[in-house]
Amino acid sequence: MLQSIDARTGTPHGGSWAESTITEIDAAAAAAACVADTFAATSAADRAALLRGLAAALEAQRETLVPLADRESGLGPVRLNGELDRTAFQLRGFADVLERGDAHALIDDAAVAGAPPASRPRMTPRARAGRPGRNVRGQQLPIRLLGARRRHRLGTRGRLSGGG
Repeated sequence: MLQSIDARTGTPHGGSWAESTITEIDAAAAAAACVADTFAATSAADRAALLRGLAAALEAQRETLVPLADRESGLGPVRLNGELDRTAFQLRGFADVLERGDAHALIDDAAVAGAPPASRPRMTPRARAGRPGRNVRGQQLPIRLLGARRRHRLGTRGRLSGGG
């Protein structure tokens, strides 16, 4: 069983839930594979609408999401509201990139010499046949186009955390 843990007190909260079985995980992966080609064939306008809808849904659920994430992460409402705002901004930015047609533009950024954080390796998109999106050294291409910082993970302070 999995259980959400309050990051500040270490006590369980909410209901517990069963771990997914290998069969359930395989079924979810198979279902995703079945729709991948269909999604890959959707128009940029449809994808942009989906991304904007996701941003709006996050913002509409702010009053529920932020307290839950705060309880599970201990990061505080100021930080978590900022994370939610940044995520909504990025989703809308990705939608803009899709609508402009920049998502499939070839970008070949030369390496910048020097010590971090000023330096960076050469960054060139790599296409993945038959699947939406292109990667730039592990980042989705629109993130690179927006000049967004690298993704980071919310800490759980060493505790198992999840929603439920």
